[in-house]
Amino acid sequence: MRAIQNGREWHQLGRHFNFDVHKIFYVDAGHHDAPVILFLHGFPTSSYDFCRLVPQLAQNFRVILPDFLGFGFSDKPSRHRYSIFEHADVVEALAKICECEIFFLLTHDMGNSVGLELLRRKRLRVSRYLMLNGGVLLKYYQPVLSQRLLQVPIIGEIFSRLISYKLFARQFSSVFAPNKVPSPAELNALWQLMNYNNGKRNYAKLIRYIKERKIYENEWLEALRTSHVAFKIVWGQQDPVATPMIGRALLEYRPDAELIELAEAGHYPQLEVPEILVHETKKFFIKQTSAHKSTFSIA
Repeated sequence: MRAIQNGREWHQLGRHFNFDVHKIFYVDAGHHDAPVILFLHGFPTSSYDFCRLVPQLAQNFRVILPDFLGFGFSDKPSRHRYSIFEHADVVEALAKICECEIFFLLTHDMGNSVGLELLRRKRLRVSRYLMLNGGVLLKYYQPVLSQRLLQVPIIGEIFSRLISYKLFARQFSSVFAPNKVPSPAELNALWQLMNYNNGKRNYAKLIRYIKERKIYENEWLEALRTSHVAFKIVWGQQDPVATPMIGRALLEYRPDAELIELAEAGHYPQLEVPEILVHETKKFFIKQTSAHKSTFSIA
């Protein structure tokens, strides 16, 4: 698979499935007889966040990447109560449609909370779990100004409608390492996906997942602590939002986990240092594949 240049090419790779009355977009690429990697994206972007990983990983794996309801190319109902729990329902429905009996999990940002909820439910068979930067420990979470404003009642609803490309570009770029900031073309592609179907009007509703984190953080971390799923943490060290302390603190819950600290990356390692992340992903997941050839096969 060749490199993906923009959101239009990403859209051409994907398809939709029906979830309740809504349509959910997802990409399903690679070899269908290969082990499956399920990617879960964060706020406020979409599965397109992983576009730099997919061409290389699709050579060895089947890669499945949904846009959660309210994000990317999925439906974006304006009168809807968005929830981590519904996002987890979407993942379970997609796994059934794609006939995934067992898979590897790679999550980022908000997707981390969805991943932990999946571990708590124990309905899906996750073989290995790789987690990227995200605010799963709120005491070390430092939201940028726009994230704080979006969480304020009434003000957040107004602010979400006033967000401009210029403001988005400035705030979004601030969570990257200084020498890894996206180009204007890359920022525009991300903005177009976020604003697809007037998506920015829902930002204040979409970020309500932070309130769920506050309520269920202990349950989700307990699910991680008691899980027997092999766990790896890959954390950009120049992340001002999901600070490096979160990645290190996760070892208190899973001392058996491997922690890779990326000195040159910020909040989006998959966009900032994709080559390194591809290497770390293959090393972690192919290790499992090699150990269980009767279950998995690399094409």
